[in-house]
Amino acid sequence: MSSTNPLTYPSSRKPFSLETFLDPPREYRGAPFWGWVTKQEKEATISQVDMFEEMGMGGFHMHTRVGLDIPYMGEEFMGIVEGCVEKAKEKGMYAFLYDEDRWPSGFAGGKVLEGHPELRHLHLLFTPWAYREEIGYTKPTFPIANAAPMRSELGDLLATYAIRLQDGKLVSSRQIASASEASTEEKVWYAYVEPLPDSGFFGDQTYTDLLSSDMTKRFIELTHEVYKKHVGKEFGKTVPSMFTDEPQYCPMSTLNVADKLQDVFLPWTRGIADSFKKAKGEDLVELLPQLIWDPVDGKPNATRYKFLDHVCELFASNYIGVLAKWCEENGIMCTGHMNAEPTLASQTGQTGEVMRCYRGMQFPGIDMLCDKRELNTAKQAASVSRQYGRGGLMSELYGVTGWQFTFEGHKGQGDWQAALGVTLRVHHLFWSTMEGEAKRDYPGCIGYQSPWWKEYKQIEDHFARVNSALTRGRPVTRVAVIHPVESYWLCFGPKDKNSEETDYREQAFAQLTEWLLKGHIDFDFISESLFPELTPLDKIGSTLPVGKCDYEVVIAPNLSTIRSTTLERLQRFASQGGKVIVAGNAPTLIDAQVPANPPTIQGSVALPWSKAQVLSTLHPYRDIDMIMREDGDERFIFICNTDRKESCPVNIALRGTCNVQVLDTLKGTSWEAATEQVDGQTRFKYWFDGCESIVFRLSPGAATAKATNQTVLRKHYKQIEDVKLESVTLSEPNTLLLDYCDYKWNDEEWQGPEEVLAVDQLMRRRLGFFLKGAKFRQPYTIPQDQRKGVGKLKLRFTINSTYDVKFSQLAIESPDKVKAQLDGKAVEIKPTGWWVDKSIKTVDLPPISKGAHQLELEYDYGMLTNLERVYVLGDFGVEVRGRKASIVPLNLNTVEWGDITRQNLPFYSGNITYHCSFETKGEDPLAVRVAHFAGPAVSVDVDGSRSALLVHEPYAFELDKGIKSGKHSIAFTCYGNRHNAFGAVHLVPNKTDWLNADSWRSDYDWWSEEYVLGQVGILNAPRVEVPGSEVPKQTRRGLTLHV
Repeated sequence: MSSTNPLTYPSSRKPFSLETFLDPPREYRGAPFWGWVTKQEKEATISQVDMFEEMGMGGFHMHTRVGLDIPYMGEEFMGIVEGCVEKAKEKGMYAFLYDEDRWPSGFAGGKVLEGHPELRHLHLLFTPWAYREEIGYTKPTFPIANAAPMRSELGDLLATYAIRLQDGKLVSSRQIASASEASTEEKVWYAYVEPLPDSGFFGDQTYTDLLSSDMTKRFIELTHEVYKKHVGKEFGKTVPSMFTDEPQYCPMSTLNVADKLQDVFLPWTRGIADSFKKAKGEDLVELLPQLIWDPVDGKPNATRYKFLDHVCELFASNYIGVLAKWCEENGIMCTGHMNAEPTLASQTGQTGEVMRCYRGMQFPGIDMLCDKRELNTAKQAASVSRQYGRGGLMSELYGVTGWQFTFEGHKGQGDWQAALGVTLRVHHLFWSTMEGEAKRDYPGCIGYQSPWWKEYKQIEDHFARVNSALTRGRPVTRVAVIHPVESYWLCFGPKDKNSEETDYREQAFAQLTEWLLKGHIDFDFISESLFPELTPLDKIGSTLPVGKCDYEVVIAPNLSTIRSTTLERLQRFASQGGKVIVAGNAPTLIDAQVPANPPTIQGSVALPWSKAQVLSTLHPYRDIDMIMREDGDERFIFICNTDRKESCPVNIALRGTCNVQVLDTLKGTSWEAATEQVDGQTRFKYWFDGCESIVFRLSPGAATAKATNQTVLRKHYKQIEDVKLESVTLSEPNTLLLDYCDYKWNDEEWQGPEEVLAVDQLMRRRLGFFLKGAKFRQPYTIPQDQRKGVGKLKLRFTINSTYDVKFSQLAIESPDKVKAQLDGKAVEIKPTGWWVDKSIKTVDLPPISKGAHQLELEYDYGMLTNLERVYVLGDFGVEVRGRKASIVPLNLNTVEWGDITRQNLPFYSGNITYHCSFETKGEDPLAVRVAHFAGPAVSVDVDGSRSALLVHEPYAFELDKGIKSGKHSIAFTCYGNRHNAFGAVHLVPNKTDWLNADSWRSDYDWWSEEYVLGQVGILNAPRVEVPGSEVPKQTRRGLTLHV
């Protein structure tokens, strides 16, 4: 393996080759989070590296998740890390490190605070209620698993203030020794510096102080240095980077109503008053009320501006900066992502500004959850990556999307991020096991538990091919935008007084990005705090150098304040012939202060806040959607249709004369596009179906005789007949889900019925155990003497069958820890195999006769007992009526096109194959289309050989031209997902897109007693198509792109 860090993409410094494009090396491939949970065993863990290879991955991130039951960073744990690194090295893969036990990063699984209580996380509570007084609200009781504040009353009084307000604005504030000193016109407020209560999530500690460099150094000692000791010889080679995840400090809150009583929380650290005095020259304790209220005289709130700037710098320097410096010194890259990246409000409250935090990171990253499309999140990080000359951008993606997320979703979410600069995809999530709570850890899982996992290589090949082009040369970006977050700081005050302005600024922030990107104008943000170090004044000419980038035009969007360093650079740029656009309101403040003279930029262009005006002015700087790379005399353009369903015909115009090679990244093929030369431009048309993306390779010279026009299946083929369905087969046994039961504790009476996870929580509350969910303590922190069972818990499930079932199996976790009876007779718990996950064992059941039967399970119930759904497997059918499920006969010969959950397969979660036939005369070319299906993807085998994997619109493919006349077999496999067996099947639809452990434990109007199942199967008959045209029922929209 090369000694060059793969995240520098060394292959991209070699000449482009179609051979590399067809089978890209590992450096271009993704590296999923690999969730380590339960009693992770070395041999079994290492064996899963083969699965990553089979899926087409470049490597994996070793990442502890909920349920770990071996000591974090202990010898056993590090032995597994060493084994995985060695296995990756043997295979030419990469083993990425993760710096925390779960997240957020910075506490080393609770080890940082052992013997060092001075490093614990702090916040400042600004409150109208003194400690031990009755407060005006009910304190929340949420589990503490991050830096989110709550009133603990465990701190010390910093100061007492007498506050006088007028119409919710601050008239005066003064420190007083006691409340009795306040006048009748003043209200007493208190400032306490306090920690959060200890939490099981943090190992009976609190979170740590990430504004303290001393804390970070201890964190490195306990984490990074340990990794260095064990696998440091592979740093920068097999081990490319260390991932830090959602590091955070106390989010700054604001009053809802300026003149009402409310607790307010501010970030804090020991010594902050001294550091603020040194940096800003002012007494922070004296000025604290100015952080809460705006001044009555209407002047800008410079104190709040300075405080946010200072806290951001502490975090960026003392945590991220210290980590990044250590990584640089030790030959490994610092990567990861911040918390609360997307909006002006979220980053103001939780990082100050997110771009500054990426400053030292060798490989910045982002987080994209719930299939969201946060354009600014990607743009902020990509801008810093480009300006500092980093190799690319990391994205943790696909998290919280659920089991039903499709290959189309994987491709679509990855495509738009690739278009905005993401080169390393960190898939969320590959579980080492589904045992216990792990199966509800922000699914879905991309590992072997998903029945489609072996097909995922096609998706990974696609993105590796995209990277083989988009990591070459340098980005072509001509437009820069001054990031507006510092203007937002000034209005980050009481919501009733500031919401109109904050909402407007938030909306404008999103609007400009939408205008530019959808107008096919790529751009970078410029962070005002980073601008001086990236742009020396004497280097500014008719283009604006910002680090490794050069811009031809800069936009100052709706700024209320501008830094003097920014103003100076824009003034010089404009004086040298550069274009500066002041869009919307021009800034009136300099460094959040009212200047003697309003800030002006001689030669700048002033525009109203108008999409049309902005895009018209930027027309000469327009580039193609979304990303262009320049590599010598070649250019690579990546275009993706972000609409996953609607097609989009595009007219493309390229400056100059160029040869256009189409690189089909999904199929791994290439062909030369037919073009024409018009008015000094190379023009051609391309039809993008829903979710389609293409890389165009542009070389000097005109089109050759080999050039051809695109074949558009949706336009150039017409349907003639359905395929004939012959039979249907399943990849695994059918399933009866058992999730409701009666329960009995020791010798008490039976109770219920109740959903099994709810039974677990009921018993935990009763016995004083920690509650299951997304934020409970790790099992390895629980001593052996606390793990013992404290009583006998029986669960009684009812099995209803309409006929005699001779053979079936019970699928159950931890069968060695349970006793079972069927209708009062003992069932021998002897595992015969496993189903879905190796922790879910199969046990043969006695024959089940027609009627109702009682399956009774007995547990020696303790703190670590896992109560889970159980399943009956067999070749029977299942009928669901409302909340009742019954076993019925199953005749697969009666299964037709359509939703199989309505065809006696409601809980079936494996793959289903439709065996069909069609006939051809062998004259015309043929295509096949599967227009409507419910599943992650559909594969098609013709005459026993794989022909296609259908991922996105139009879900069609051309058959080989040499197909002979006669009858042919064609098999369609609709891949399943695990939602209907393992998903939140009682969560009312459309309540939330946030799927975590609590989604399985909803209640009230979020809970449905009846099953909420997803559609599964091929819903319409696949059709054979021949050349020809069909008249569309609606007019498709089109675009014209100019480059």
